[in-house]
Amino acid sequence: MTSASNASDGWQTEDTYYYRASGGEPLSEAVVAAVSAFSDRSSVGSDADEALEPLYGTIDPDSLDAIFRDTTDEPRSGTVEFAYSGHEVTVSSDGLVTVTER
Repeated sequence: MTSASNASDGWQTEDTYYYRASGGEPLSEAVVAAVSAFSDRSSVGSDADEALEPLYGTIDPDSLDAIFRDTTDEPRSGTVEFAYSGHEVTVSSDGLVTVTER
């Protein structure tokens, strides 16, 4: 079993980073925060090798934020998986973002 190292909203095992979106945090921002923490790369920057790609080049951030938004009395459930900035990302309806190397 791999030990995990704790961070404020995320934790990491040997090859996977987990990030729990805080209440009200858009899932698109949670994805960028998780990939940034796992890859040790900034979400912004002038050096393309140092900064993450813009999320909108991979997935529409507004659509990602809206897909699990409660619009009825019944909450939505499920996951969305996609590749982003050299990583595999899984976003769950409960706000858990999982990041692994591609």
